[in-house]
Amino acid sequence: MSRPVPLCQGFKDDGSKCGSPALRGHQLCYFHNRRAMHHSISPNHPIYTVPPLTNVRNIRKATENALRLLQQERLSKQQVAIMLRGLRIAMDGLAKLQPSRKRRSQPRNPA
Repeated sequence: MSRPVPLCQGFKDDGSKCGSPALRGHQLCYFHNRRAMHHSISPNHPIYTVPPLTNVRNIRKATENALRLLQQERLSKQQVAIMLRGLRIAMDGLAKLQPSRKRRSQPRNPA
């Protein structure tokens, strides 16, 4: 009887599970494995550089990395709290720059 193929543990940008077949010996598919190698924080790397906070994807990635660094005890709770406050400010600023979906979907009043 054949073993079930392990599925990718990565998440799509919309937050849903990937579900693609994982690479042999890995928890991620080809796409997410390459993405993780490109954006990951090496446990031996002393410095973490925050990606440009110009879009939701980068802000989410920075949040994920801050929490991972806390879990790995490479940053203190205070340091992560400061980072998360900054990321929240960036997210709020980004939301103000993007037009609201509600505004677009409301019909214009004929005058």
